[in-house]
Amino acid sequence: MHPCAYAPARGPPARQPRRRSDRRACLSHQGQSKPGFAGGWLCSRIAKFNGAFPEVKIVLQTQTLLENVANEDIDVFITFGNGHWPEMSVSYLVGIRISPVCSPVFLHQHGMFKDPKDLSNVPLLNILGDETDWEIWLTAAGVDPFLARSGITFHDGNLCYNAAVYSQGVALGDDFTCRAALASGMLVMPFDLSLRGRRSYYLVSSPAKAEMPTVAAFGSWIKTEIMANHTEDDGEA
Repeated sequence: MHPCAYAPARGPPARQPRRRSDRRACLSHQGQSKPGFAGGWLCSRIAKFNGAFPEVKIVLQTQTLLENVANEDIDVFITFGNGHWPEMSVSYLVGIRISPVCSPVFLHQHGMFKDPKDLSNVPLLNILGDETDWEIWLTAAGVDPFLARSGITFHDGNLCYNAAVYSQGVALGDDFTCRAALASGMLVMPFDLSLRGRRSYYLVSSPAKAEMPTVAAFGSWIKTEIMANHTEDDGEA
């Protein structure tokens, strides 16, 4: 899932020509990531940013890579990783805690899981290249981590979560991107065990673009939104 928000200015032209940094900003979400940040969390709040900055038009795009930061249409990335991007401006956004999720219907169909080992009897839903998180959770739960290589693998994280919502199996969710689905009852966490994710979300841009007014405004806005709607659990387990 790699949504990108491209934001050219609206309205009549200014009397004096504007610099590019005053006219637009491109915001990109990329990387092997837990689905839902852009497609769910950001999309459910982006109108607030538009309300605060009505002169900015926002267009979401997909399949943008971090290396494209040199592209003049890309100004800042929302990316998922370890925070190490040398020679770039990196700002921490939020960490996650991971735990399996499934639909209430699926849980009812297969009986209430009494033990994590019961996962060997149901399809596990994986995101391509992201099996390591499943392996870490399964190991902590006392289950053979090889189980993470079974089940159904999706190239797109949103497809993986949609399959969980539609009762096709158990996905590895988290407390941040799954919060709305958990609160509404679309998904449930059948086990108490949750682990601090090995990766977090960051804003990443070149040092020059980090100084752009629109980029600075977006960074300030998204951090405020996260702090207002999510409390991180700093526990190690």
